[in-house]
Amino acid sequence: MLHTFSIDPEREMVVVRYIGPTTVQDMKDIAAMIWADPCYNQNFNGIIDYREAVLDASSAAIGEIAEFFLHASEASYGRAAILVKTPLETALNILFARRMQGRNVLQVFTTWEAACGFLEVWVPDPMAQAD
Repeated sequence: MLHTFSIDPEREMVVVRYIGPTTVQDMKDIAAMIWADPCYNQNFNGIIDYREAVLDASSAAIGEIAEFFLHASEASYGRAAILVKTPLETALNILFARRMQGRNVLQVFTTWEAACGFLEVWVPDPMAQAD
């Protein structure tokens, strides 16, 4: 699995980066790994980076992952910035954000800088480090 995550307790941030084919099961698996990490705190904010992912971009997949997070007692209550690259991903993640309104404040962005601005924190962009 090419997907990664990091937890920065000092900044109270979780950064999840999806690379390549990404399924709902991949998202559930990464969530379980994050929740099991001793540094994880449900109040931390997060950046969910799909810029290098190939998403299962269907409304059924969005509904399934939203239901998973809405009913998971370990899921975050923090704010999250979702990074995407295509108009379809933008639309589907806006729908996801609306479904999550009772639990989180989520916004969709196309740039790392905008995501960090929304969360009022600067975290280095892992894509910039990879270059």
